[in-house]
Amino acid sequence: MPAVASVAEFVAAMRRCGLPERPGWEGVAGSASDAEGCAGELVRVGFLTAYQARQLLGGRGSDLVLGPFLILDVLGAGGMGQVFKAKHRLMGRVVALKVMLPALGEDAGVVARFRQ
Repeated sequence: MPAVASVAEFVAAMRRCGLPERPGWEGVAGSASDAEGCAGELVRVGFLTAYQARQLLGGRGSDLVLGPFLILDVLGAGGMGQVFKAKHRLMGRVVALKVMLPALGEDAGVVARFRQ
């Protein structure tokens, strides 16, 4: 069972993480009977990505915002971190955003290799 079960909880999670509210999304969300149905319908019509829907359903909506970026999808992961497809919320640019694992940030040598 998902961490977010009702449509109201799902919509609240979307709002908390600052997902853009595009015209018509409330009608789509309101037509669903549960959070999973709401998420599926919002993905189907293009208001959310499948990755965003999974994060929201799992109660991890706050992970969709990183500084000025809105995370759209995960592109890959490795020993040092992850790479996300993200959109700058003000400029509208879609970028690949490489994020280092927090535990590795204390080692200057690791940070230098990561930046390279």
